[in-house]
Amino acid sequence: MGERHGRRVGELHRRGAGSHSSPGQKAAAAQANYLAGVQNKVGEWATNVAAVGLGEWQTAAVNKGASRLGSGATAAQPKFQQFLTALLAYEQNQLGALPPRGPKGSNDQRMIAWSHAMQQFKKPAGT
Repeated sequence: MGERHGRRVGELHRRGAGSHSSPGQKAAAAQANYLAGVQNKVGEWATNVAAVGLGEWQTAAVNKGASRLGSGATAAQPKFQQFLTALLAYEQNQLGALPPRGPKGSNDQRMIAWSHAMQQFKKPAGT
């Protein structure tokens, strides 16, 4: 398995270096195909995910997932920082547009306004 894995990694490097268009943009342009594929396979997906028992899932989470958390979190840190910076700036802007606070139990309109404002937040591109 190790040798085959090494060949696949090498092939992935060659393909990535030789690409002339974004695979993500191609995939986004094929939304209808993706949706049809998901709808066609939803029963198979349900069968497969239901077949994984709790013990099997726990073993995989501990033995595979846990070891990947640190490197994944480290790799995602710049994107997360960019997202969080934009979110906090957006929230700060929105605070001034809220109705004034009232006595306890009378802030429903403030809560609704905050909910509507947060629904309008768009995460920055690339995050």
